[in-house]
Amino acid sequence: MGEQANYMINGDDCQECGMPFLKSYGYPTTCTDCGGKGILFCDATDEQRIRMEGKGMIDKNEAQKIIDAMRDVFNIASTGFDKFYKEAKENSSGDYSKAASSGYASTAASSGYASTAASSGDYSTAASSGDSSKAASSGDYSTAASSGDSSTAEASGENVCAFACGRNVCAKASLGGGIALSEYGDKNKLVAVAASIIDGKKLLADEWYKLEEGKFVHIDFSDGIFSRVKSIKKIGNATVKTVIIDGQKKKSYIYISGGKSAHGETIEKAKADLRYKIADRDTSRFKGWKLTDEKPLDEIIEAYRVITGACEQGARTFVESQEKLPQKLTIADVINRTKGAFGNEQFSAFFKEVA
Repeated sequence: MGEQANYMINGDDCQECGMPFLKSYGYPTTCTDCGGKGILFCDATDEQRIRMEGKGMIDKNEAQKIIDAMRDVFNIASTGFDKFYKEAKENSSGDYSKAASSGYASTAASSGYASTAASSGDYSTAASSGDSSKAASSGDYSTAASSGDSSTAEASGENVCAFACGRNVCAKASLGGGIALSEYGDKNKLVAVAASIIDGKKLLADEWYKLEEGKFVHIDFSDGIFSRVKSIKKIGNATVKTVIIDGQKKKSYIYISGGKSAHGETIEKAKADLRYKIADRDTSRFKGWKLTDEKPLDEIIEAYRVITGACEQGARTFVESQEKLPQKLTIADVINRTKGAFGNEQFSAFFKEVA
């Protein structure tokens, strides 16, 4: 048992079930659930937790603090998140950290900038905290919760829930599941909180939503392009979304098929770009390029599209978002500028392989 055994010997965890106590007893003992007198952290009252924290006897990790905060914000019944305290077995902290768990009632928790938590299995829970963090859970009655600006939460399965708290957050869930979101205004003031069931009519299954002026707004960020969805329809085996890309006024289209997507000014252009994305493209002419080589912007755009399969509109939208791009760029500069954008990892890996 190793570390777990030490916790039990020191009275930090129940020697029968292994769950953490509200405080350390200093000697082996059992919790009330196992016939003893030790109080588990998950069974403690709010008053007991506050008192122990005030004495410096409890040091909650960031993920636990987030769960408490989200329970207060969304006024969620305590049973679901108390289960988090009792059954969490993986915690991760630090920027870009990841936690993953699988199995019945499994739990994954992570904290830190761009952290990720993923869990699978019935009654599983995923919780993440930190700006741009992500939480995803799969399985009946599973829960995903995330907190932090631009964080996301998604849950799939029957009777699932996805919660996201922070500025510009979004969530999605399966049909019959639920989502809860917050909206913040100027000076980080909380202006709205809303929750709803995914009914397949007002709110569609497995589609992203955020709050704007207290109302749910259907959004999409395929290929790293944020847009608001105006309509969605099926064309054969493909899905076509009519969208307004953030910062633009004209309609655009997203053509989705086989798990891949492409943007275009028309449906036909989006479809053609998707064919280009999944085609076997010849990258051999770029293998002589080095990270320090300076190349004209037009050649850079062409290379990026060929190597990554980025659609024409996506590449153009990214270039327009960059202020005063020089007419020539080094490959290293392109890799740095496109961090977080569609295809960055593939583009970077290509030149590391040929270096």
